[in-house]
Amino acid sequence: MGPLEEMPSHRKGDYTEAVVVAELKRRGIAVSKPVGDNERYDAILEAKDRLLTVQIKTGSYEREGIRFRGASQHTNSSGNVYKLYEDDVDYFLVYCHESTSLYLVPESEVGSNMFLRTAEPSQRHANMNWAREYEFDANWPPTEAVDTQRSEPNVARELVDREITVHVPINEEQYDLLLETNDGKRYRTAVERGTVTEGRIRFDPKCQLPGPDTIDLIVVHLDSPDSLFLVRRDEYDTALSLRVETPDRWNSMINWAEDYEFDARWPPDIPE
Repeated sequence: MGPLEEMPSHRKGDYTEAVVVAELKRRGIAVSKPVGDNERYDAILEAKDRLLTVQIKTGSYEREGIRFRGASQHTNSSGNVYKLYEDDVDYFLVYCHESTSLYLVPESEVGSNMFLRTAEPSQRHANMNWAREYEFDANWPPTEAVDTQRSEPNVARELVDREITVHVPINEEQYDLLLETNDGKRYRTAVERGTVTEGRIRFDPKCQLPGPDTIDLIVVHLDSPDSLFLVRRDEYDTALSLRVETPDRWNSMINWAEDYEFDARWPPDIPE
């Protein structure tokens, strides 16, 4: 066991933070730090004309990749309590001491933890997070954030233009729209904004949407509401991404975005 492994967790965090700040300075990136420990972010970075809040994390090197926590931890009378960062930070900066690697990961893609894969697994699946896709230098500065205004009305209007019957729930429901087919079948539908990262459309990265017992469909749209994709909620458990670019390595389990285009999948084929 080396000196780093012997450090208490708070000392290790301080050490990682110092290393990351030095790496950012070496790259000529302006870094500001909050005074005191009351903020949930560790630093503010200047990216062109934007200021981004970041949380700095130590990546733990495992046999096939790097794992880091996406939640803070504190202790109360009931034990350990974990809290996601959500809107408190824009990005995670993850540093792995063993590989001296720095990664930039959008907070929106991280749940309670995340595994960045560096080695081929024995069995591939489509939703693996490859470390190379999050390497800092390849992703800095990040692309402009999309407008986060509520998108359900715009998507509803687009669906009506496509001659689909749309019902908007009056009471507060766990779905956003109720879509009706020509033969009267109705589907509880969530509307999600997708983001394109490293050739993939990502949505619901933390799998926070209700399960298939509560919603039937997810309409995913990009910057404009006329770019629509249709996903059945029973098609994924933890996450699903739609590939728009051919990856470096092919595998048969890729979910191609063109196969999920809305018009190609409507009306949906959901088993009774």
